[in-house]
Parts: sequence; C-alpha cells; structure tokens
Amino acid sequence: MDDMGTDRRQLLAALALATTPAASSAGSSPGTAPSSPRSPAQPGVPIEAFGALGDGSHDDTSAFEKAFDVVVAGTSILLAPGRSYRLTRSLRFTKPLILKGGTKEDTSLVFDRGSYATLGDQRAAILLPHLDDARTPRERGAQRSVLTGFSVHWKGGGSDALHGVLVNSPVYLAEIDVHGFPHDGFRIEAATKRLKGNANGSSFTDCSALGNGGHGFALYGDNANACVFIGARAFDNKGAGFYDASLLGNTYIAAEVDNNKGGGYTSDESLPNTSVFVGCYAEPGQLYRLNPRNIVIGPLGHTNGYCPAMVRSLPSGELFTSTGLVVARDVATAGANGKDDCFRISVRGFELMHGDGQSVRLSKLLSSDYVDLLNAGHPVMRLPARAIAGNVDVARPSFPAGFTLGASGRSGIIGSGTHPPRDGTHARGALWLNEEPDMGGFVGWTCIRSGSPGVWRPFGKIHSS
Repeated sequence: MDDMGTDRRQLLAALALATTPAASSAGSSPGTAPSSPRSPAQPGVPIEAFGALGDGSHDDTSAFEKAFDVVVAGTSILLAPGRSYRLTRSLRFTKPLILKGGTKEDTSLVFDRGSYATLGDQRAAILLPHLDDARTPRERGAQRSVLTGFSVHWKGGGSDALHGVLVNSPVYLAEIDVHGFPHDGFRIEAATKRLKGNANGSSFTDCSALGNGGHGFALYGDNANACVFIGARAFDNKGAGFYDASLLGNTYIAAEVDNNKGGGYTSDESLPNTSVFVGCYAEPGQLYRLNPRNIVIGPLGHTNGYCPAMVRSLPSGELFTSTGLVVARDVATAGANGKDDCFRISVRGFELMHGDGQSVRLSKLLSSDYVDLLNAGHPVMRLPARAIAGNVDVARPSFPAGFTLGASGRSGIIGSGTHPPRDGTHARGALWLNEEPDMGGFVGWTCIRSGSPGVWRPFGKIHSS
C-alpha cells in the first residue's frame, strides 16, 4: 500500500510540474519551446497519466488529445516501451511538444478507422501545422516539436488520401517509422496553393516509410527547403521512395530505397531545385529521376536511370565514359565512327557529349573569374579560375606532354622547342614544333625514322610573303 501511494504521489507531482508554467527551465519564459532536439527537455509525463492504456485495443485518442491540450509547450509526453496505442482521430500539435517513445520497434501508434482532420486539403494521422495555418487563436503551431522513438501504423483499410505524418512547420523527427497509409508516409508541404506555413530546416533522422500507397517521403512547396534526411529509408511504397517538389531543394545523406514502384529518388524538373544526395543507396530498379540541377555524391548500389551531376571516386557511366570516347565536332560525327560519345573543344569550352543528348561542359562564359561545370546547360559546380593549372583558358587548352592522333598513336605533336629532340625515344611520324619560328625558318621538325632520339628533318618552310 505504501509503495502504491508513493507511486501515485510521484505521478501526480510529475503531472503537476509538466502542466504548470513554472516547469519552464530557468531563465526562459513560460511555454518556451526547445530550440533543438538536444536542448534540455522539460520534465516528462507519461501518457498513461491521462488515461491511455496502450494495450492495442482500447481507444486512447482522448488521452492524447487531453495531454496535448493541458501540458505547457516544450513538455515531453512519454510513451511506454512495449505499448501499442490505438487512435481513431488525428493527432494535431497546437504547440511545440516532445512526443517520445522507447524505440520504433517496441512502441507504436496504431491508427484505426475513424474521423481524420485536414490541414489545407490534406488529411493525415499526425498533423504538425505552422502558425500560419493555425485553426484557432490558441494555436501556436508545432514549430520545434520533437517526435522520436515510435512507429506509426494504419489499420483502417481504404481511406481517401490519408497521409501518415504531415509536416507544415520546422520540426525534428528521429527513429519514426510510418507503415501502410493510403497516401504518402511522410508529407512535408508548406507555401503551396493549398497551404501556407514554413517547414524549412526540418530534420528526419533514421526515419522509415514502408508500404504506403503514395510516396515514402514527399516534399512540396516554396517553404519545404533545407530539410535534412539522414539514414532515412523508403521500402515497398507505391510511389517514389523520395519525391522532392520543393522550390530550392534539400539534403539526403545515406538514404536507402528498395522496391518502391515509382522509383527511388525523384525531383521536379520544372523547379530550380538543387537537392544534394550524399552516399545514398539504391537497390536494382530504383531509378534516379532527378533534375539537372541536383547533385549526387558518392552513390552506392545502382544508379540506373537519369542521374545528373555525379561526383564519385572513379568516373561512372552516367557522367563519364572510360572507353569508346572519340574526339569529334558533334555526336553525329562520332556516330559515323561507331561511337556514341564524343569529346570536343570549342569556343564554348571542353564538352563531353553523349548520344542520348546528355552533355557536360567546362566553361568560362558565365564568369571570367570562375570555371563552371555545366550539365545539360545548368551550372552544377564552380571552380576559381586559379584552380585550373596555369590559368589556361578552358577553350584554349595546353598539352604539356603533347598528343597523338590516329589508330597507331604515332602521329601527333609530341612537344616543342628551339631544336629537334636530342634525347628520348620517338616514333616515326611524330611532330616537334619550333617555339621560335622566323622568316626563312621552319614550322618544326618531323621524325622520319624511329629511334633514340630518332632521325628528324625540318618541315614547313616559312616564306617572307
């Protein structure tokens, strides 16, 4: 009896502390939200204190709604490890809160058939609205809310475009799995025709979207930018694993895709989206359908499909070709020689062109101070001009070791000087240019007999008129 009384008193004390403005940390005003997931959290209160059972069958919706209503901003609402909480209405964050479970494997929110709310015209099980899309004067928005350590499941059968989690404000999610929703697993939407809001700067760490009817992760709008996805995974979704229709772009680090019917990584080509994909993994068939402004760095696994500017330790087939490259004025000329790829140097700079229309170009036309790498005409990388050895103009290259032509590789300009070579081994047909030509002199020398240094004779007499 004494132990039960002690537990009850401790629980009531924790609840009183969590629902009183005095619970705010020293030096901050009442209701101050945490500045980041690493900020000292407010004292937590278990969801069971509001009547939740977590047995998987009892409807715990009212307990969550009461908790969300009465606790002050910044409070941690704790979900017990090993519990499954059944809900039949949307969870709407009207203030910054921390919803914390054990792990996504042993703590779950199971949404069953019921009545689900909308944000704009989007319906979702968990709503994280921005103040701009507040429903009532009391709403302060979900900005800086933290969700961590649980999975979110749909058990209600068919529904009209129900998302798992709808993000409309900058929030932090870690170790959250979303399973089996009729539409997108995670939808980040802000500043579209349907919604106001601002979700810029949200983060998703070790989150997964599995078996959803739309995309695994989907981003839409002018204010769905600068989000970070670290270790995020998308499996078995009917749409793309990651679909990015944000205005400016986001960063994906060590993301993984497998068996998504709409492909692996997709971005909207009509937007100036400059998303970056770093060390992302793709199983076979998980296409990269990215716009030319996106950058893929160090891809793992398969990169079939259209991959734009790609940076990796060795040349890859998507951007460079290690065999079959010919020097030609255009792809058609290269094709006449049985090659689909060609390399040319023109007033536009160094150009690598492929038979499918893809082109990569180094150019100084955009700025006299920089050399730009362009992919399909879009700048994707900028280097200071001084980074190019000797500041050689990109449209007028230098070949300090010379170059050869033809199938045999013997004929070509192998160097220059004020006299023919006096050492080294040279093949018949090699040319050596005269660096100090004058009237009555010669353009250079040609090797007429192979050897060390070979037999050289002058060619191209320079006349006075």
